[in-house]
Amino acid sequence: MGTNDSMRLASLWHSMHAISQQLSPIQGCSGIELLEADTFDLHCFQSLTGMFLIQIG
Repeated sequence: MGTNDSMRLASLWHSMHAISQQLSPIQGCSGIELLEADTFDLHCFQSLTGMFLIQIG
């Protein structure tokens, strides 16, 4: 996966994560934490300071 593809995926992931937090019927939901695909897994880690980290593996 190229750099542009990674940046585009991270941008989409951040948007989906933020929207899922707002639409969740559960109070205090932290959003999507893991997306599993055939060729990769996408993990989201959000620290207590609000730092948003994405790992593509």
